[in-house]
Amino acid sequence: DLRAAGFVSSSPSAWLVEGLLPYLREIDVRRLFTQLSALAAPGSALALDCAGADPFAVPAFARQAEKMRARGIRMHFACDDPVRFLGPYGWNAERVGVAELASRAGRALPFADDGDDDPLRSHLVTASRRADRV
Repeated sequence: DLRAAGFVSSSPSAWLVEGLLPYLREIDVRRLFTQLSALAAPGSALALDCAGADPFAVPAFARQAEKMRARGIRMHFACDDPVRFLGPYGWNAERVGVAELASRAGRALPFADDGDDDPLRSHLVTASRRADRV
């Protein structure tokens, strides 16, 4: 427990959830944000990444998905609107698409296909904890 280790939940904190959500089932993602939000004081910051589409169902990602399957990797969670998803947990969120960020940097995503810059609809999200705790 973070509090037992000295975490002070009444002070703003920073949370990073990177590279984790796709591997959790939705019920576990919801449990994570329920618990995280209970610990995050108003003014806390959150950053996360998530796919907006199931990579195992996206044709442009098929080659990578097959490699993942062969290694026993399964992905369960995708969220097409992380701003809306985080709202009920007490977060004001903003998202930017990974394809947009890549474009700003003059880069192409490795799995772009047939003019679709980001078939996974990946998001980078930042959020701040509202004063109204859920």
